[in-house]
Amino acid sequence: MLERRILLAVSGLSPQIITETLYGLAIGATEEQRFIPNEVHVVTTVQGAERIRLLLLSDTPGWFHRMRQDFDLPQIQFDNSTIHIIEDGSGAGVSDIRNAQDNTLVADKLTRLIAGFTHNPETALHVSIAGGRKTMGFFAGYALSLFARPQDRLSHVLVSPEFESHPEFFYPTPYQHIIIGRDHANTPLDAYTAKVELADLPVVSLRNGLPDRILAGEASYSDAVMQARKLMAPASIWIDPCTSTLLCADIAIPLTPRDFAFYLWFVRRLKCGNEEVHPTESRTGEEYLQCCEEVMNAMDSVLEKTQLALATGMSAEYFRQRRSTTNATLRKTLGTQLAQTYIIASLGRNNNKRYALTIPDSSVTVGGES
Repeated sequence: MLERRILLAVSGLSPQIITETLYGLAIGATEEQRFIPNEVHVVTTVQGAERIRLLLLSDTPGWFHRMRQDFDLPQIQFDNSTIHIIEDGSGAGVSDIRNAQDNTLVADKLTRLIAGFTHNPETALHVSIAGGRKTMGFFAGYALSLFARPQDRLSHVLVSPEFESHPEFFYPTPYQHIIIGRDHANTPLDAYTAKVELADLPVVSLRNGLPDRILAGEASYSDAVMQARKLMAPASIWIDPCTSTLLCADIAIPLTPRDFAFYLWFVRRLKCGNEEVHPTESRTGEEYLQCCEEVMNAMDSVLEKTQLALATGMSAEYFRQRRSTTNATLRKTLGTQLAQTYIIASLGRNNNKRYALTIPDSSVTVGGES
C-alpha cells in the first residue's frame, strides 16, 4: 500500500458530498474499488469552507468525526490545512464561482494541486467530481487526465434520490437515524436505508506528453491543456540561425550555442536530402563547424574552444555528448512523448548506427530562407 492515499474533492455549499464520497470509497465499495485515504483535501469557496468546518469538522454535529467513529475508520488528516480555498489574484478568498475569471481560478488551483499530489510516486490520488458547481467537477476530471498515473482514479458518487442533496443527510448510518424528507408529505426517512454507490470513471492519461515544468505544477491549467493539444497537432520546426531561435511545435527550445549549431547541422542535412549522419565520417566535423560559425560570433570563446576540439575531426565521444545534451533539452522542454518527434534519432544497429531527424523536411522551416 502506498504511503500517501489522498482523496481530493470539490465542494460548494453541500459538504455532505465529502462524507458521501468517503463512505462510497471506504465502506460501500467493492473490495476492488475500496480506497481508504489517509488525507482528505477539498477545493472550495469561502462559504464552502465555512460549511465544512461547521458541519463536518466541528465537535457538534461533526459529521466527519462521527463517520470515522461509526465505521471505525483509521486516522485521516482532514483539517484547515487540507481545505484549499479558491483565491483571486490579490490572495482574497472567492465566495462563489460566478464568471469566467472564477472558473480560471478554479482550474489553476486544481491543476497545481493535482500536479503536486501526483509528483511523488509514493502517492495514490482519488479525485471525486461529485461536488461543487459543474465546472468545478469538469476541471477536476480534466486536470487529473493531464497528470494521472496507473494508481490514480476518478469517480462520481450516486446517492438514493430521496437522500440526494438533502441538507441533513451525510452518509448511510450503521444505525437508525431519522430525517424528514423534502416531499410535500414531509415523509420520514431513515438514513440507515440510504444507498450510496461509487461510479468509477475511466481516465485517459496525457501525463507522458507533458514536460517537467508542468508535471512539477509550475504551469496554469490553460498552459497544461495547450501542451496536451500539441501532442495531436501536426509536427513543425522553425529554426532561425540569425537569432539562434528554435521552435518545435511552436515551443521555444533553450539550446546552448553549441547545441543549437548541432541541431541546425541536422536541419541542414535534412533540407539537403542527405539526412543521415555517421559520427566519424570525414566531413562531419567540418559541417558542424560551419554551422557553429554561422550562429556564433567570430570572437566568441565558445567558437574558439569548439574549433580546437574539432581540429582533428569529430570524435565519437564529442558527437555523443552533443547529441545527448541536445536531446535532453528537447525532452525537458517538450515532454518525453512530444519530444520523440523532434529528437536526433538513432538509426541502424551496433557499428552501423547513423543519426538523423525523422520529421518530414516539408515540416521544417529555416528562417530567412525561401
